[in-house]
Amino acid sequence: MKFIKTKADDCTKFYAEGGNISGSVYNNDKTHWEFLSDAMKPVLMSNPLHINEFYYSNTMEAEIIRWTLDLYKGGPETCGIVTSGGTESIILCMLAYREQAKAERGVTKPNIVMSETAHCAFDKAGMYFQIECRKIPITKDFQADFEQFKKNIDSNTICLVSSCPEYAFGNYDPTEKIAALAQSYGIGCHSDCCLGSYVNPFIEELGYKLKYKFDFTVPGVTSISCDPHKYAYGPKGCSIAMFRSKRLREYQFYCNTTWNGGIYATTCIAGSRPGAVIVGTWASMRELGRKG
Repeated sequence: MKFIKTKADDCTKFYAEGGNISGSVYNNDKTHWEFLSDAMKPVLMSNPLHINEFYYSNTMEAEIIRWTLDLYKGGPETCGIVTSGGTESIILCMLAYREQAKAERGVTKPNIVMSETAHCAFDKAGMYFQIECRKIPITKDFQADFEQFKKNIDSNTICLVSSCPEYAFGNYDPTEKIAALAQSYGIGCHSDCCLGSYVNPFIEELGYKLKYKFDFTVPGVTSISCDPHKYAYGPKGCSIAMFRSKRLREYQFYCNTTWNGGIYATTCIAGSRPGAVIVGTWASMRELGRKG
């Protein structure tokens, strides 16, 4: 791979030519990235933490969430948040399940059940929030072994995980079965669509039959993670965590009203956030539309 260094507006830009990268760069259209750069440049100082000052970034944030919810067949009660990436989306969804189980069921030693092919972000959430990760071995054909899910559920289980698809082999877990099992136990089911992101909703429209569904049309699915910085071709550092209910989303919010500096409330882990990334994501999705 050859890197060409060019000068533009007193900034140094690097363009890669003559090679391909899988799993990192999802669009190599130079014109597209220049378009996003033009959209983001005037708002590099914006910070969605300060709602009154940078209200436009919050408006765009709300729109990219709703656009994504519509693609994933969300209803009027579904909602979401914008995060810094798929890892943060997954971590915050697991935090919501932990806090919900603690408040509503008194669970103090939570666990989640997932295939061994689930993303490492679930292990990271486990380390951060003291959640046990129970991993189901895959079968000889590299599929999640559904029969093992039920055997690993107990009274401390807060969530089952389904990957759509998983990273290692590109297989879709049987979300409908996993979600139905979760629903029968009164626990959550997270559908991890970070990798499928903005390809998933169009697969069947393009004539390809999927064996398993992955979106909010599956009754037991209670949260979904999805990354516009992949196949929505947005700038790096943007993901969306979607929730079936506002009540579940509220469990991962942080709000402090007693600080002598004033009210401090955040929707995700970060306080200050790059509003320019939201603007760039909005611009990419708005420019490309469903056809793009």
